[in-house]
Amino acid sequence: MQLILNKNLKNFLIVFTLSIILGYFFSTIYDFGQRAVDAALVHSELVFYPNEISPMKEYFLKSWTLLHQISNFFLFFNWSFSSVSKLLIFLITVIYFVGITLAVNAATKSIYLSVLVSVMILIFQKNFGDTDYPTLFFTEHSYGMFGLAITTCIFGCLLSGNLFLAGLITSILISIHPIIGIWMCGIILISLFIYRFFSKFTLSKKKILIGLLSGIIITTISLIYHFVTMQEFSSSFDLNSYNNYMQYWEGHRNESGYHFEYFIKTLILFIFGTLCLKTFDNKFDENFKFGIICVLSSIILSTFFYFLFKFFYPYIPDLILRTMPTRFATLHSVIGWPLILGILFVLMKEFSKKSAYILIIFIIVSYSISHHKVFFKLHNLFIKNTSNQIESIKKTNFWNGKKK
Repeated sequence: MQLILNKNLKNFLIVFTLSIILGYFFSTIYDFGQRAVDAALVHSELVFYPNEISPMKEYFLKSWTLLHQISNFFLFFNWSFSSVSKLLIFLITVIYFVGITLAVNAATKSIYLSVLVSVMILIFQKNFGDTDYPTLFFTEHSYGMFGLAITTCIFGCLLSGNLFLAGLITSILISIHPIIGIWMCGIILISLFIYRFFSKFTLSKKKILIGLLSGIIITTISLIYHFVTMQEFSSSFDLNSYNNYMQYWEGHRNESGYHFEYFIKTLILFIFGTLCLKTFDNKFDENFKFGIICVLSSIILSTFFYFLFKFFYPYIPDLILRTMPTRFATLHSVIGWPLILGILFVLMKEFSKKSAYILIIFIIVSYSISHHKVFFKLHNLFIKNTSNQIESIKKTNFWNGKKK
């Protein structure tokens, strides 16, 4: 028992320390001004919009998301636009890192291999690719970025057996990105039903449900706060302009092109996941298998909706069109390769544990060598942005000194 506690503490310290380091590193490199902070500037009235009809003002003030409220909170304490934006990138890095590490560790039971895979995924931003909706690790588009990162973390929690945390985060995700949050709630509930047919064991449904209900409390408070603080102002909606935008400009909701390469990779993940549940089910614990069921459920449903959307695009109601149905197919884009590597490690370990380690490390090293220019790019960005920060601090101190 003491050995297990010591191991868990060691794993926690490793993940915690690396999360802080990587969070600082990537928030320095990817110095993107966040759209969520743009909106918070308007909410806090640090940026003033005239009392006239403005689509952007309506978008900023009427959109409900916890990201606006969090950003507004830090702006209230005189954080700069840049500082709050960096904080959001820091959080994104930590969320991705924790989610991927939990997923890989759930399969391999090796914390060192898990963090190695996680670091590689973050450095190269490795994923399955895009559908109509892009897969973006670090970007100015806060909402989709957080939606994908938190979904990755939810999958990691489910695979590793952190069921309460998975339920809690899923409900909170509704307040950050309502569409993806509702989707993930549905996936978990459907997977709980399916799980009964794949296992003789009983999963602790109570933990997930308590987590979901706990998160709903936070989400409800966020929603109430939004309506209480939302400003009343006149607005207008021009249907002709909207139709022109959807026809000529909108790139996330269109019927052109199929992303077959993406779905080939998805098929590989589906095959590996099916092997976990059927052929090699005795090699994985029940928590991991339930997590796999969640991933596979999301794959099946999102792929179905993707092709349904493409085939019947002219007949899709506008209300459904606004949800960007093809976005759901990207939700396993980041967790895909880590899961494949983790499962591959377990399957190879049946022949030789040493060979399994060598294979995964070889894949990571060979990929890193073939994409070595990324390291130079990150190095140069880190030096450049760090120098700019130091220069900015010096200028700030100088002017503050002048005022005195």
